[in-house]
Amino acid sequence: MASRYGKLSFALVISVAFLLILNERKVITSITTFDIGTSSYLSSHLHQTENAKDERMTPFFIGAGPGTTASSSVFRALCSLGIPTVHFRRNCTRTSLEEPINESLKLGVDAHYKSAELLLRMNSCCHRSRERNVTYCPDFDDMVSSLLEEAKKVVGSGLMAAVDTPYPYILQHMRNVAKETGRLGIIVLTEREPKSWLNSRSYNHPTTSGTMCDHVEFAFDLQACVRKEKSQNRLMMRFSERNMTTEDEQFFIDAMKTHQRNVKNMHPVIQLNVWNEALRLGSDLRQALLMRMKNLVSPEFYAYHSNATALKVEVRRSIYS
Repeated sequence: MASRYGKLSFALVISVAFLLILNERKVITSITTFDIGTSSYLSSHLHQTENAKDERMTPFFIGAGPGTTASSSVFRALCSLGIPTVHFRRNCTRTSLEEPINESLKLGVDAHYKSAELLLRMNSCCHRSRERNVTYCPDFDDMVSSLLEEAKKVVGSGLMAAVDTPYPYILQHMRNVAKETGRLGIIVLTEREPKSWLNSRSYNHPTTSGTMCDHVEFAFDLQACVRKEKSQNRLMMRFSERNMTTEDEQFFIDAMKTHQRNVKNMHPVIQLNVWNEALRLGSDLRQALLMRMKNLVSPEFYAYHSNATALKVEVRRSIYS
């Protein structure tokens, strides 16, 4: 099951990436849906999550693993547990198009799509700056600030999980917002061997998500990167491309190692090395998540989601023309 999900997710992400790089002027948005299972989602639980200051600290799962570390598989596993989740251009928030979307969830989904779009704009800006041989991307600071504001809305909504881009790059911000709003921020780290991750990422996503701050310790921290570079009026970036230099390749490998090590020191953390454990986990990824949740969430939450089944995934494609 995990491999089936992985292939489907991989094909979907590649399609979206291709559409995103066609042009950068006009956006036409459409919604496509497909089922990842059948069930009736207990809408009453959505109303319980509308109030982010629930006295039992409603959990919010934050994906710390960047794309191509099995974040799509974790997204699907969370959806199959009935947990409203967002992942780049996808979300699972209801079981059918006929079902009215909860307003608190709609707020979170809209903010998520804006966040993803902002990170893509930042990447494009950095690429254009490099082509013009300038060292700073205009409006980069403003885009980071806007991204952080949209991320706040994601955590403050009825959503219960956010994985993949842009959240690994604003992880500390997400944790702080969760704490401020009275939610239990739980980090979900999907790991992959750095060299294998880089090879796949640079080949399959060279323009949509291959830009990092040129500091190993800040490569996955946009806020720290801006603070570091702002005083020097420059923004030095690295680009993961198909024809990287050996130096650039080693930079990305070291950055990923540093990121994974830093995340493991956070608490609470659910660690999932889906790539190394693929054969053992197989179709048990959903159960693996549940078992790791068991000691982090209330018994009621665990029991509820142990019995939950799949939500419908909605895919928003941005087509540039």
